[in-house]
Amino acid sequence: MKSHDVVARALRSVNKGCVYKLGKGGFSPVNPVPWSNLGECDCSGFVSWAIGVSRQTDNPWYKKQNGGWFETSAIVADCKTPFGFFDSVEWNQAKPGMLLVWGDSKITTGVRQGHVGIVSGVVTTGLKMGEPNTVIHCSSGNFRKTGDAIQETDVKIFRTNNAIVARCAFVEP
Repeated sequence: MKSHDVVARALRSVNKGCVYKLGKGGFSPVNPVPWSNLGECDCSGFVSWAIGVSRQTDNPWYKKQNGGWFETSAIVADCKTPFGFFDSVEWNQAKPGMLLVWGDSKITTGVRQGHVGIVSGVVTTGLKMGEPNTVIHCSSGNFRKTGDAIQETDVKIFRTNNAIVARCAFVEP
């Protein structure tokens, strides 16, 4: 799939009434929408669907990593290996269709979930040229603010959480 197709597909899901639910959505990339039949989706399900793959895979690396799931921590780990579905690029080399992602982290009360979204825009002039400035993502925060989990927003939450830019082998420039 081409990067502009990923962004266009993702944008078609904005403001369509998606409910945020961890672990839901993204199982069938041929569906016209990423969410389950109950209208539920999470960030990994949304991104998997947008790049045209199921969030669950039989790939041996992912099976060993986490039982076969495309999810935030696995994407980050994949970026750090020569495995090959994802690799990281510098923040100022982001392109629309690439991902912004951070993995899960341990906190005193358990685990803080990671997050992933699709770069939809980058700065085109000045000192921050090439840096992502808008991202399409599915989140509980979006749902609380707008009543729809899938929104295009600025990248502040990703920058605050030290997200990396991940290039996907499934997505052509």
